Amino acid sequence: MDNKKQFQNHFWILLGVLTILAVFGGGGAWAAFSKISGAIIAPGSISVESKIKTVQHLEGGIVAQIYVRNGDRVKAGDPLIRLDDTALRARLNITSNNLLELVARRARLEAELEGRDSIEFPKEILDKADMAITRNIMASKRALFEARKQTRLGQKGMMEQKIIQLDKQIQGLKAQMQSKTNQADILMNNIERKQEAATNGLISQDNMDQLRRQHLQLVGEAGELTSNIARIGSTITQTRLQIIQIDIDLRESAQKELREVSGKITELREQETALKDTLRRTLIVSPVSGRVLNLAIFTVGGVVSPAKPIVQIIPDNDRLIIEARVKVTDVDQVFVGQQASVVLSAFNTRTTPNLMARVINISAARLVDSSTNVPYFSVEIEIPESELARLNPNQKLLPGMPAEVYIRTGERTPLDYLFKPLANQIMRAFKEQ
Repeated sequence: MDNKKQFQNHFWILLGVLTILAVFGGGGAWAAFSKISGAIIAPGSISVESKIKTVQHLEGGIVAQIYVRNGDRVKAGDPLIRLDDTALRARLNITSNNLLELVARRARLEAELEGRDSIEFPKEILDKADMAITRNIMASKRALFEARKQTRLGQKGMMEQKIIQLDKQIQGLKAQMQSKTNQADILMNNIERKQEAATNGLISQDNMDQLRRQHLQLVGEAGELTSNIARIGSTITQTRLQIIQIDIDLRESAQKELREVSGKITELREQETALKDTLRRTLIVSPVSGRVLNLAIFTVGGVVSPAKPIVQIIPDNDRLIIEARVKVTDVDQVFVGQQASVVLSAFNTRTTPNLMARVINISAARLVDSSTNVPYFSVEIEIPESELARLNPNQKLLPGMPAEVYIRTGERTPLDYLFKPLANQIMRAFKEQ
């Protein structure tokens, strides 16, 4: 009886030992030889490959009209928001009118410079001739051109009349000079004839001296007349030069003013171009076809701040991708083409299948989350169309939806997972000095 009881005790002890050996041996064998697929777990969100288009305005302004609401579908070029353009149009009108005036002034100066009888206005003036302000500008330039021309003609006419009068004076002086010269010649002939008689005493010497004095007086008067003729001739020459100088002064003045006007025209054209561009951009249009998202303006009369996001457009027919944030310590295990599994946490995870995907891009440098200051690498994950087709038709993927990504790494045994951290710590401990 004791032997039987002792045998039973040994049996149960042996069975327990064998059970323990089986459990630990089997577990050890499983831990040593079984393979478990590793994965890097990274949070992410759905995005579009070409990115959501953010619409901004460079200068900002006051909202005059809102054409869309969140969720609306728009085509490329469709109006989204119109800003008030009253002040811009006023500035553009002033600039355009000033430009018209300068262009018309340049045409008048060119006509004066070339000595034309009338102004030839350029096409940009003639094309706007139906506008009252253009007609007024053209009329004022023509009136000024004619007034300046008549002033010059009047000045020239007075000087030419003066020349005619001086010519007449010269003709009269020449006649007097000729008369004096003839009288002097006759008197000299008379003196020569009487010289022999005076030598013989037939004529007194006083009479001869008186004749000689008369002759000298006539010669002197003729010389004075010659001098007067020369002086008047010089005056005529100066007057003719003054007539020429009128045209020279006109050209010099016109050239100087033309240079100044041309510079101002260039400056105003640049201002007009800039204002037209700004005016064109008061109508904010969609850059692409897509759906309106995150509209930030809801009130007519509200203010759009310069360069601030106004609205976002999700492009149509654009491939959806997952943007995952991988830890800096894990990025060395990630490569393009690597397989991944995506869990769409925005949907019911019990009824939504995990989707197979692959890595298509890794950011070249690490990024930093502005809110947490945590560094990460951005990894783009592509989900094939065949996998997207597994979703329920009512499940629509939208940019911004959260997702969880499992990027597959190499297979390892449970012992690797257990002893790898310990081995790393031991290796680091032996390397420390």
